[in-house]
Amino acid sequence: MKSGKLNFGFFALVSAIIFAIVFGACGGVGGDLQDLYDGLINDGPGVNYPPGEGPGYYAVGDEGPGGGIIFYYDEDGFIIDDDTGEKANYLEAAPEGWYGTENDPGFRWAPYYPYYAGAFNVSVDTSFEIGTGRKNTALILVAAGGDSPVYAPAVNACSQYSTASTAAGDWFLPSRDELAQLYNFHVEVNAGSYPGLTTGLEDNMYWSSSQSDVAKSVAWLQWFNSGEQRNNNPKTTHCFVRPVRAF
Repeated sequence: MKSGKLNFGFFALVSAIIFAIVFGACGGVGGDLQDLYDGLINDGPGVNYPPGEGPGYYAVGDEGPGGGIIFYYDEDGFIIDDDTGEKANYLEAAPEGWYGTENDPGFRWAPYYPYYAGAFNVSVDTSFEIGTGRKNTALILVAAGGDSPVYAPAVNACSQYSTASTAAGDWFLPSRDELAQLYNFHVEVNAGSYPGLTTGLEDNMYWSSSQSDVAKSVAWLQWFNSGEQRNNNPKTTHCFVRPVRAF
């Protein structure tokens, strides 16, 4: 299963978003539009199933082929590309210490100023469901206008993560429902369902890649202490992030 290539249908979708969001918000887009896609989705081989592996090979709680932890499995698969119908079966979270620090890092979803150049005060066409985090991440990076460390720091940190077997662009900021599954797994780990396993997740707020449907200046987050999901926190809030990948 190859998640690294940008297909024509997705290219057309992102192009439309660029013109609708970036061109409309900023008054114009300079240079070759293709430059905006640099670093969004890896052009390399990505990580497919190793020989002899496939759906059902991994169990929740196993180390995944990307070096992370498998936290969700769907035997029937879930759609990760609406245009091609491509499916994945697993969600894998980056391991504890993925950022090179003891604790997960915290980032803003988007900055206050200059909001007109980033993802703060624009409507990004994100979704909530399992399988949509990868697409959400690409759309947010496009809305950032090519300067994602400044204008989309939470998504940028996740999309730039790589391991010995994965490249930048293989990982993404999870959608609201994907993040809920990570929380459910975290609860099971803390309850002792996976002896010897720890997630390293903070009992605090984590960003999802799903913009709120209430206002364009807020986004969905997940509390990892109570399980509550909120859609009323400004995108400028510092929240923790944990990259995930689908395969």
